[in-house]
Amino acid sequence: MKAIACGILATSLTVSAFADVAYSSFSSTNSFNTGAGWSIGGSSEQVIAFQFTSAASGVLASVEYASFGLLAGDINILLYKDNADTIGDQIIGWGKSVVPGPSTIETLTNSFPSVSLTAGAKYWLELRGVSNGVYTAWNENDQGLNSNAYYWNSGGSGYTTLATSAFRVNTVPEPASMAALGLGALALVRKRRKSA
Repeated sequence: MKAIACGILATSLTVSAFADVAYSSFSSTNSFNTGAGWSIGGSSEQVIAFQFTSAASGVLASVEYASFGLLAGDINILLYKDNADTIGDQIIGWGKSVVPGPSTIETLTNSFPSVSLTAGAKYWLELRGVSNGVYTAWNENDQGLNSNAYYWNSGGSGYTTLATSAFRVNTVPEPASMAALGLGALALVRKRRKSA
């Protein structure tokens, strides 16, 4: 029983040790530009999306983004595939209620093991208002990063280059890889126990 518990603990530690940051425009201390951000919603119903290249392959674990709310309402956060440097098919989406207040880092988790990212592949992350009157801002990064971006508002739309909003995309190894890591960790625990 003790060996099984140790194996489970070793497996969970091994898996968390191999979690990867697929993309981040935050600083190493999670800082971002608290004084500037791209408007989402508002009177022009603006939508903003940023392109990023994944640095890791694996199951999408979570998306984090920095924002501050101005007027309450609902927004969608959408992850898309890239289609020749334009927004492609939607991969996954989340709904979020905006609460007026200061800048904060919001975390969205993924519970679908079929949603995975590939290292070197491009993707797009988008924020858009879905309820009338919602008005929030997606804070800009403070690292001087610029990215390919897409915007839409009542005055027009287009692809351009903008100061990247602050966000991070995290992955974990595919389930088969995690199982292999877990079995390896369990084998090490058993080997140590036998030699003790």
